[in-house]
Amino acid sequence: MNAGTLVITNAASTQIKTKTVSGVVRNNVVHQFNGGAHPDSMDFVFDWIAPSTNIGDVTFSAAGIAADNSGDEFGDYVYNETKVVSAGSALAVSEINDNGALSVNTFPTQHLLTVDYKIEKSEEIVILIHDVNGHQISKTVFGIVTGGLHHEEITLPYSMSSGIYLVTLQSRSKKVTKKISVIF
Repeated sequence: MNAGTLVITNAASTQIKTKTVSGVVRNNVVHQFNGGAHPDSMDFVFDWIAPSTNIGDVTFSAAGIAADNSGDEFGDYVYNETKVVSAGSALAVSEINDNGALSVNTFPTQHLLTVDYKIEKSEEIVILIHDVNGHQISKTVFGIVTGGLHHEEITLPYSMSSGIYLVTLQSRSKKVTKKISVIF
């Protein structure tokens, strides 16, 4: 069963394709023909609109191929990944811009915030959490972080209550803020 709705946000590089697997029609986000053909990595950017009612845990699956363009499978590698979004957890979708990416996930039952981001060069990284009134709830300094993709986990303060918060990734060259909804 497809949970929610996938929405393409960059039709020049991605599209939705359907495939029937064991009698179930699956919606997939895939790159356009040659939409991912370049010597570097490819980001698949899309929006997901959650179902209007709680249907329980939702599993996202992803697969990608790292190929050397030799025409055979030697030296190629297939990557597979799944991510389960638990019922009651809130997500903020990733934002892609010229300076990198920021994706924020909350796991309120564990008082855990995960932050995935991409930076182009080594910089000091700070993650700030503010409430909607601008009061700082948390500040985590990661120090100098090398360029590339990163995954950080931050324990949320147990004094935090359910509500809307702003999570900011800040460095010398950029500042990206995501709004999240947390339900404890």
